[in-house]
Amino acid sequence: MQGSDGAGAAVTGSPCPPAAALFRVAYADEEYDFADGDRRRFGRDDDACEIPIWEEVRRSTLSKVAGVLWCMDGELWVRNLSSAHELCVGAPGSAPDVLPLRPPGEPGAARSVPVPVATISAPSTGPWTMSTCSLRTAATVDGTTGAGSPSDDGEQTTRISRAPDRLLPVAAALCAPLFVHDRQPATYDQVAAELGVTRRQARRRVDDLCAHYRTQYPGLLSGDPRSTEPVYAELARLLVRRGAVTDVDVSRLRGTG
Repeated sequence: MQGSDGAGAAVTGSPCPPAAALFRVAYADEEYDFADGDRRRFGRDDDACEIPIWEEVRRSTLSKVAGVLWCMDGELWVRNLSSAHELCVGAPGSAPDVLPLRPPGEPGAARSVPVPVATISAPSTGPWTMSTCSLRTAATVDGTTGAGSPSDDGEQTTRISRAPDRLLPVAAALCAPLFVHDRQPATYDQVAAELGVTRRQARRRVDDLCAHYRTQYPGLLSGDPRSTEPVYAELARLLVRRGAVTDVDVSRLRGTG
């Protein structure tokens, strides 16, 4: 249930990006263009990673798979997959944001990459640096202009916490379709089927999930007056974009992970 891992080859010195490309990631003399759905891992293992950090291949400080970059809904995201070291995301004029090492059993901290330019590094492992840049500062996404979708909360650096254990199953059920087709959150009937409960029970659990995030982040789910979608659809997309629900959570819900 992953995106297109490794979709597209590295582009070296490409003067003109493909029409669908939204971001370019550069390391050493190689460049990688990202369109929506593209996903690439990086680290010192050139077999496991689509973006090998060559200067660290013969060392052991950088993890074999240190992190993953993916593009979704017009944003570029990075997640720290290492249980041994941090990742740092920097932008001009601001202090680097540190993604801490991944605790056992957790998906790892993630955040959106600042635009228009940013850097990704892990200072404790060596001097290597990846740079990123937005190729479309006013790209059209889901019928609107700007870097985010209509349901974006407008604060790209906001970190959304994972749902508490009692709400994680309904969060995973609600978000499950976003990982496999059409990017439409689950309906109440689909949530009920995933959880093995009635439609009324599913609706109550979804309402509890929305209430939890409204309490944690007042004003976060403001809704789009132009949209006919319910607030829970906005929440589902936000949870996936911010990495608070992952395909691993969906697999665990279904007993396949």
